[in-house]
This record gives sequence, structure tokens and C-alpha cells, in this order.
Amino acid sequence: MKNRRRQTCHAASDRFGEQTRATQFANLRMVLARSKSRARDGELTTVLEKMLDAGQIECEPLLQGSTEIFIGVRVTPIQIRELLPLARHPIAQALLRFFLEGHLSIPRLTGAEDKLPFQRMPGADFDVFPSGVQRPPELDEPAKQFHAELEVVEYLGVPFRRDVDGWADLYVAGRSVEIRCVGKGDEWLSYPTIEDFKKDVVIAALPTTPDDIALLGWVDREQFLRLRRTVNRAGMPSCVFDLTDLLPMDALRRAARQNAFSAAE
Repeated sequence: MKNRRRQTCHAASDRFGEQTRATQFANLRMVLARSKSRARDGELTTVLEKMLDAGQIECEPLLQGSTEIFIGVRVTPIQIRELLPLARHPIAQALLRFFLEGHLSIPRLTGAEDKLPFQRMPGADFDVFPSGVQRPPELDEPAKQFHAELEVVEYLGVPFRRDVDGWADLYVAGRSVEIRCVGKGDEWLSYPTIEDFKKDVVIAALPTTPDDIALLGWVDREQFLRLRRTVNRAGMPSCVFDLTDLLPMDALRRAARQNAFSAAE
């Protein structure tokens, strides 16, 4: 790849010395270990640890003739294509993509940082990907899931947290909620086994465009158990629930609001 920020900078190694590089890589490992339990950082830190182990991370001077260094990457387009699907959440995916393309870097680390302090590289254009690597199609489904979560949270008007990989950890009236996307033409909400229905409530969402989500309704575990059927899908038995039997979303929103009022009293 002809991106100068992505090439190994032998002059930087000679200038700053192997000890500086080793120290920065050790500090990066400490920061990654500390960041792994932070909301939204789980996937990204795992990928960066993998890259560090594979020798795909390098120290270079921030600018020609500069005494300041940054931590960047040493990867080929093929490696970028392999690494991108490892961060599925859109926020982690964007940070990883910009880092791999040389638009973001990590400044000199002390090892005491509690999160990754990404910085924008001079002259970075976030609309241009020098590698030429197209967005992997396997990232389409996580993007739909992310937009579905945003739609549900906005509709219900409830607070929520994000788990370590960035996905919504949502509760409504004290009940845990899963948001599950279905495809156009689907007749059922389906699970391989009843044990895969892990939350108290499931909301079915239909992505009509990448940014437009239709909320079809919801079902709780008791209703699902009562009305589910077993059918063969691709030669395998599945537990299915007819989408026409979903409860209306406004009922769930009323429950969320009533719970909020009760908590405020």
C-alpha cells in the first residue's frame, strides 16, 4: 500500500530506538487490558490486541522531522479486509476503519490511560479510504441491528446502558428486552430452540432501508411459549412465532411510561 502513514518507518525506529517502541507497545497492552471492560470498547480492544500480536502496529514520527511519535498500523489491503469484520458494532467498526486507513492514530502513551486516546492525523480525509477496500457485506446485519436499537430506544423513551461490545442492554418496566431484526417476507419470529429465547421480552423490527426501521410489535416469554410452533427450516427444527400474533408497540410504551411514573413517585 502506498499510504506513507501505513509503511514501516525505519528512520523512526533508528531515531527513537527499539526501547521506545517496546515501551509504547507495553503501554498499549496495559491500556487495552484496561479498556476491554469499558462499554463499547470490547470488540475494538480485542482486534487491536490481535494486531499487536501479529506485528501489524508500529511507532512512527507524527510529522517528518518531528520528535513526537504516534502509534499507527502496518497493514495491507488484504489484511484490512480480514480485520474489518472483527469489529461488528458500527461505532467500533468506524474507529477501526479510520485507524486501519491511517486517518486516526494513538499518541504517545504513558500506560495510565483508562481508554484509547485516538487522535486525528494531519490531513486525514474521513471520506476517502486509501486502501480501496469495500465495506464487507457481513457488516450489513450489525448496522441494521444498531439502527433498530436506536429506533426502539427513541420510541419507548427509556434509559439504557451499552454492554462491553456496544449493544443496548435494555430494560422496560423491569423486564429485559431483546431487539430482533426480521427480513422482508418473513412470517415468523424464530429461534433454533426455546432456550435461545433468553430475554423477558422480544421486539421484532423490520429494516425497510439501512436507516429506516419498522417496529412490528413485541412478545413476552409467556406468550411465546403458549403460541410457538415447531417447524423445519433448512432441514432443522425451529421454534417459531407468527408475526401476526405480536402485541402492539404502544402497549409496551405505556408500560414503560407507567413504570417511570411509579419510580418517580
